[in-house]
Amino acid sequence: MKGVIIKRSGIILPSINRIFDAIHNVQIEYNWLITDIDVISLNQGYNVLSKVDYVWISGEELIHMTDDFQWCFAVFSGFPKDVSKEQVLTQKLPYADGYPGFWQNPVGIQHPMAEVEIVPFDAAYYLVISKIDKIAEDLKIVFPTAEDIETYNNRIGEHRVCF
Repeated sequence: MKGVIIKRSGIILPSINRIFDAIHNVQIEYNWLITDIDVISLNQGYNVLSKVDYVWISGEELIHMTDDFQWCFAVFSGFPKDVSKEQVLTQKLPYADGYPGFWQNPVGIQHPMAEVEIVPFDAAYYLVISKIDKIAEDLKIVFPTAEDIETYNNRIGEHRVCF
């Protein structure tokens, strides 16, 4: 399992569709549970996402809903297509804000049935953790400042201020 942290460059975190492009749109191979949602959008229709417990969506549908707003916090958990929403909902919902597991080694995916987790964190970072090493490797190619999460955790250690 590998994880990377991608820091924003400039004022705005890259769109999540840039993350999908970097991993060659493998998100279409999964169904997605999106939880702990906090978004900022000029389109009031999207702001309702911050009021729901979760969204269950296919990878194909996900492409069409993610570029019109800024994700502040969320957890995108990717599940193989043969895992049903009912199976997924038998477990605790993943969360981003306040989850200590991101900053402890070894890193892992929160939901035991998920294969990938993408976390916009505080509109400043993406954390991507995957059972498929190639996803992390592809992100490091497209985002040269991306860093292995475990390396980051070892480097920052007790000096972490904002978390």
